[in-house]
Amino acid sequence: MIAINPIDAPCGAVVTGIDLSSPLAEDAVADVRQAWLRHHVLVFPKQRLTPQDLERFSLYFGDFGDDPFFAPIEGHRHIAAVCRDANEKTALFAENWHTDWSFQAKPPIATCLYGIKIPPLGGDTLFANQHKAYEQLPAALKSKIEHLTAIHSAASAYSPEGFYSNKHARNSARSMNIVVSEKALETQTHALIRPHSETGRLAIYSTAGYIQGFEGLEPQESKSLLKELYQYQGSEQFVYRHKWQENMLVMWDNRSVLHKAPVVMTAMSACCIALLFLNSTRLTYFLFTACPFLYGWTWHGAERTIHTAISREGFQYLTAGRTGVEKLAVIRGHNFCLLMLASGTGDG
Repeated sequence: MIAINPIDAPCGAVVTGIDLSSPLAEDAVADVRQAWLRHHVLVFPKQRLTPQDLERFSLYFGDFGDDPFFAPIEGHRHIAAVCRDANEKTALFAENWHTDWSFQAKPPIATCLYGIKIPPLGGDTLFANQHKAYEQLPAALKSKIEHLTAIHSAASAYSPEGFYSNKHARNSARSMNIVVSEKALETQTHALIRPHSETGRLAIYSTAGYIQGFEGLEPQESKSLLKELYQYQGSEQFVYRHKWQENMLVMWDNRSVLHKAPVVMTAMSACCIALLFLNSTRLTYFLFTACPFLYGWTWHGAERTIHTAISREGFQYLTAGRTGVEKLAVIRGHNFCLLMLASGTGDG
């Protein structure tokens, strides 16, 4: 029987009594969905999953979506692999608060991340409950933002001049397969304060990074307001700090929480698989599917954080199971790995 145990934090619950490596009954999928809507972050410990299991789990809730800036692995066109080699010298992804792919017209409403090999210290993920952040807004700040429309774009990251472009010397040795594109220059607007598309509960949506500014405000005014908001949105009273275990799947609601990777990790090997969900119009009752994001951690030993794309050979070893992960670390010398699966088109 499925058990939902709330975490003593601003968001989060642990889900047990379910095997995600096997097909799920409709009532089990409904239970997961309801728990996810209520707690915003769900933790599924002790799950031995393959990429195929993650794809099946995703398709319970909607169709696969589009990831515009990361090339897929061979044989799984909706999965992108991200690995981190402690000897690389490129910058960290996801070290700042964000919600995934908010620059899309229908952004991912949820993300799943699956831990394969976790270091004994560090590697945590932080989640900030944006329903609580909205409900506790100081009156002065609330009056500034409650009617604003935010302008979102991926330009600062993935455009030809963006942070991750190979035009910059700092990215010359990056092994992760990032697709830099003019498409990143496109913009998309979303209300800054908006109701959750399923529950109707209000939340602050997204934050600085993908938000370039606000309609009707001058650039400097937008910049100052984004800085003030960013500091507030990640306040301690809204944050749950998640500690990983091997074979643990975590699913969170991008409409409800921000997340980031804190700059805390020792130079130990780590490997994860990520699965991301969007809201889908394909189903009437089960309303969520996926679209990917990029994730990362910091290595103290290198005094920087870095990712490398997993090689085709490495992926073949990885899909072989636990022993494959150990072989992967030996063959490629990788310290960190993610597989990411995109699915669905959503209403954000």
